[in-house]
Amino acid sequence: MKELEYYDPKFYGTDQYHKGILSPLLHTDSVAYFCKEKRAYWLVDMVASYYRRLHKHNFAVITLIVDDNQQAVFEARTDTIGDVIVRQKIQYTDLDVNVKLYFDSGVLMFPSDY
Repeated sequence: MKELEYYDPKFYGTDQYHKGILSPLLHTDSVAYFCKEKRAYWLVDMVASYYRRLHKHNFAVITLIVDDNQQAVFEARTDTIGDVIVRQKIQYTDLDVNVKLYFDSGVLMFPSDY
């Protein structure tokens, strides 16, 4: 089975945490960069919309897998292969990369930030 390739902004750690207007969710410099580069602020909003469910867990792995038909599956799990916390199909996206994020203690980050 071929392993998925995920977007990697090549950040390591963060200098500051960023916060949306209406959500307690914080995110790192790498997530802010990704949102700006890919015009994908909606992904942080999507994670924020599930904040209450995610915050019940100490840690979650969040993936967005985009297929060739520009459809995607958003999923949050308790670990890479752990229990599914939330799963949502997205009928259309212009995002051209797969994304893997970590949610740890209310902070959204790329694995390289961890």
